[in-house]
Amino acid sequence: MSEVYEGVGSTVTFGSTGVSFSVEQISGGGGWSKEVIDVTTLSNVAAKTKVLGKLKEYEDFSLTVLMDPTKVHNSSFSANELITIAFPSAGSLAIWGAVSGVAPGDLVVGDKPTTELTITVTNRNGSGVETVPAFSA
Repeated sequence: MSEVYEGVGSTVTFGSTGVSFSVEQISGGGGWSKEVIDVTTLSNVAAKTKVLGKLKEYEDFSLTVLMDPTKVHNSSFSANELITIAFPSAGSLAIWGAVSGVAPGDLVVGDKPTTELTITVTNRNGSGVETVPAFSA
């Protein structure tokens, strides 16, 4: 049986800028899907038939991070770069992608300020070579 772990102490680091955030929540990410291709023909008599495409599409994800205006408003976020999510008790996930959205949270007295970063998984390294997400323990 695999060990259950908490995400406490997890961080995200952006490779080209070296910017690192304390992560409050990770939504989505790590999932993938394949295109379903309908191969039904007029000769089918009982059911539609389908095959799965060969290529995986990795899902985009969002990170809720503690707000740091000097990091969040970094103009280089539109660049494709290696993004590493470190899980202290479980390993790390390396993803090539880019920040495609920045949404600062509400500022409320007594609450910590957060920002949501939307990450688009590009699957292309800095040289444009296909590179899928990789987990290492």
